[in-house]
Amino acid sequence: MTYRADIDGLRCLAVLLVVVFHFQLVGLSDVGFIGVDIFFVISGYLITRIQWSALDRGTFSLSHFYAQRIRRLAPALLLVQIATMVLAAVFFMPNETVALGKEILAAQLYASNVFYWRTLNYFGVLSGSAAMLHTWSLAVEEQFYLVFPLVLLAIHRKARARSVTVLAWLVAGSFLLNLVMVGLKPEATFYLLPTRAWELLIGGVLARLEPRLILPRGVRSAAGPFAILLIAAAFVVHTPLTPFPGWFALFPVTAAVLLILAGSGAEGERSGSWISGWLGHQAPVAIGRMSYPLYLVHWPINVLAATLLPAYGLRERWGMFALSLACAWMIHWCVERPVQRKASKTTDGVVYLVYAFATFAVCAASASMWLSGGWRARFSPAVLKVADVAGAFDARQVDLDYRGGALDPSLRPIGVAGAPPRWLIWGDSHAGALADATSVWLRRRNEAGVLAFQHGCMPLLDTGAAQCRQFNRAVFRYLGEHPEISQVVMISIWRQPLGEDFTDAAGRLAAGPAAAGVFEQALRKTLTRLNKLGVRAYVWEPLPALPGNVPTRSARNMVFGPHWPVTLAEPEHRATFRFMEQALDRAGPLIAGRIDPAETLCRSGQCVSSEKGLPLYLDNNHPAPGQAPFFSDILERGVSDRTRR
Repeated sequence: MTYRADIDGLRCLAVLLVVVFHFQLVGLSDVGFIGVDIFFVISGYLITRIQWSALDRGTFSLSHFYAQRIRRLAPALLLVQIATMVLAAVFFMPNETVALGKEILAAQLYASNVFYWRTLNYFGVLSGSAAMLHTWSLAVEEQFYLVFPLVLLAIHRKARARSVTVLAWLVAGSFLLNLVMVGLKPEATFYLLPTRAWELLIGGVLARLEPRLILPRGVRSAAGPFAILLIAAAFVVHTPLTPFPGWFALFPVTAAVLLILAGSGAEGERSGSWISGWLGHQAPVAIGRMSYPLYLVHWPINVLAATLLPAYGLRERWGMFALSLACAWMIHWCVERPVQRKASKTTDGVVYLVYAFATFAVCAASASMWLSGGWRARFSPAVLKVADVAGAFDARQVDLDYRGGALDPSLRPIGVAGAPPRWLIWGDSHAGALADATSVWLRRRNEAGVLAFQHGCMPLLDTGAAQCRQFNRAVFRYLGEHPEISQVVMISIWRQPLGEDFTDAAGRLAAGPAAAGVFEQALRKTLTRLNKLGVRAYVWEPLPALPGNVPTRSARNMVFGPHWPVTLAEPEHRATFRFMEQALDRAGPLIAGRIDPAETLCRSGQCVSSEKGLPLYLDNNHPAPGQAPFFSDILERGVSDRTRR
């Protein structure tokens, strides 16, 4: 197969889009994740060309094909995984080590996409702590490679003359499935092969069409700039509400197809596209050739830096970007190239044997990280007592979480068992995390209630994603059907109006002052509706969000010294939530009481993170269930003091 430098240059474009996006280096990088879609097209194109040529020559072998994939992918991946495990053995706390063990196990088995589909939102706040998250795309590709050679072999034997038609039908089926599912199951659509296969398959269609296409130089010259315009348009068109992949993935996929076509032509003929010429220059080609190790190393470096550095600002991110380039260069020259040079001297059988041994070793090590509880023998009991608070969500909360917007028919009883419920605790995951605290508080009052919460959903009407609106409407139906519920405590993180995906009643994005106005309207509408139902409303005000994961940082400080801050200045917290303070002040007559945990946590001017030597948080913002008595005291003071403010 004739080498095309512009394809390596296209790899450079794709990987830089992703890396700049992940390191948040420039303000326009928010759509850089589309680099993965460009990679998918390139991969499908090259694999189809290679396989079809081998099939035409009668030299194609499944065994050799898979051995070649091992030679290409395994050495660099194994090195990155081992290096990450070594660093984890030194610096990671048990909960971090357990999580990394699960991730590495899934990555080594090329099942990361399934693992993260079940556990993590790629665009969510927790994604920044998953060191192997980027391997989801490798899993998609390898799952594709397990199936596609067989499909191509069948097409070559049974429908060789109709290969483009057959592949086009497969593209259409996968693309339509993506369009249908992206609104119903967005996480599954993002991560799983059936709804991603069309991006790789369209590269296969291009590979089969290209030999028949004789494009004039003018057409090829126009294809390159138009592709760049499509990529630029993606940055303009995309919003935080844009479902992905969905129809939006057509921007990067079409751009990739056009850029490949722009560099095509008769053998020896120079492309008419100046963009393809630029992509074929030495610098883009050099980065493109090390795009795989750069993709592999950049995300663990980013996650480890964010975890282990006391501060992680723009200067540090640029430094980690440079470190990623250096590490990728070393892996390319010291691992990838030597392996490729020796490939012809190593039999496929030896490759399989070495790979099986390496896979067993990595899987055994990662399983030990998981099953040992995070290599706990490294730490003293005092450190473990603090570290174990991290992520300690109540099992019942996890069971009730992620209900897709439906109000659980049984809810969760809290307070005095068997007593008639008079209270409703309503909110997002903060309400769930305070389940034990609210239950302790109600038992002290000899009362009972029910808990209704939905992850990520403020207890306000006309805001949030569709499932949040559905959930909050269900809460009001429940209140209408249960007049015995006479008092409500509204609990939330209350940060949603500060995000990029906050919406108004019509579903339009709102940010800055507009978001504050939308929040106040939603708050007034919700409180007014509660008052009309005869329900007294109490508002739990925001907890201070601290600089990092409190239990892990506190435990790490105990081991290595106080390098990681775990407190926050009260003025910074107050400034963050000034929009809510003003809205609550203006809605005062509609509110029965306000519960401000910051008055207790920040009474010294610095918002603290621990009580009696144990963390108050299980991450950087969710209250720890083990501190239920502490938070129940705050609830009692806030509800009992009717004259506050």
